[in-house]
Amino acid sequence: MDHNLNNLLRKATEALANYLDWLLPSLFDNWWKDAVVDKLSFQQQRRVEQKGIVSLSSLDFAALLRVLDQNWYRISMKMNLSPESRHFVKEMQTVRNRWAHAGTEGFPLEDVYRDMDTMQRFATVIEAEEAFIQEIRTTKTSLLESRVTSISKAPANEAQTAEFEPGQIVFLKSNPEIKGAVVSIMQGKPENRYNVFIDGQTRIFYAS
Repeated sequence: MDHNLNNLLRKATEALANYLDWLLPSLFDNWWKDAVVDKLSFQQQRRVEQKGIVSLSSLDFAALLRVLDQNWYRISMKMNLSPESRHFVKEMQTVRNRWAHAGTEGFPLEDVYRDMDTMQRFATVIEAEEAFIQEIRTTKTSLLESRVTSISKAPANEAQTAEFEPGQIVFLKSNPEIKGAVVSIMQGKPENRYNVFIDGQTRIFYAS
């Protein structure tokens, strides 16, 4: 896994441990046993026992995610979290499992971008520090730029007659909040079409 992704995963682990450490004692009298140990898988419980783990900061990301998920009802009631928030928790578990089994070849940029988007939303749910969330945004921007520069530029005569050019950030007329980067041009009649990298994938749009 890329060094920067490893670093973000470490920071996500720390942020989740801090969140649970702040929250769980207010929800359970015997929170370490009832909210943590009893909610772990058998293998995770054995690891806690064998290593003498007595703090959330000593648990790995998989165990922390399980603790959050298994205590979701109480946590969501306390923090007034939406059902959508739990969706991001489930997605983050999938991301973590995929990264844990990453091969030396890594993942396509589109997949990493999508994972970063999930991590950003997850970080917001657990009220991570803004500096960490901004670091995720910066990584997403870097991935987007890498995706754009990895695709061949359109010929000069195409760029001159097209409404947009590769690398340009555009948005949908129907929803200006949806933005993406033009990666290639497909000239044609009655109007040009564009490959746009948006929401972690490449989609085709007409110029209009």
